[in-house]
Amino acid sequence: MLYGSLVAKVRGRDQLLGLVPWSGSEAVLDRSCRGDRPLASQGPIRQSIRSHPGQLPYAAASFEVVVSHWVVHNLDTPTDRARALEEMARVLKPGGWLLIADIEHHGEYVHRLNDLGFVGVRHVVSRFWDQVRGFITFGTFRPGTVIGQKVVAPSVA
Repeated sequence: MLYGSLVAKVRGRDQLLGLVPWSGSEAVLDRSCRGDRPLASQGPIRQSIRSHPGQLPYAAASFEVVVSHWVVHNLDTPTDRARALEEMARVLKPGGWLLIADIEHHGEYVHRLNDLGFVGVRHVVSRFWDQVRGFITFGTFRPGTVIGQKVVAPSVA
């Protein structure tokens, strides 16, 4: 399937990064693509596809941006999906952005990110043709993106 291919996912990642303030120097964790592919503004990008999304092999607060493109919906239970979001939030620096592009469970993701204290959490509906695909598949394939920013901890004076 072309849209699920690596090329399409890299293109999708580039489009997702366009949804948040992005200078190109941020450390990015991309949970969807294999191999390094430079962006227009080259920033350090790490791919982590071999680890379970609920057990990322990175220290806390390692990335300014975490991208998950068609990954989390593959987890069977809401508990597993919540754990994956918690783990992505763990490796995200305060003030960093979490971008979850997926084909279902958007409301679940919005609710969990709000529970985790993210701000500006929103569900962005995909392009027109993605909505047509959703209609044709009777709602089983509804691409969308959930975006949220991790709260910056207040400084103690």
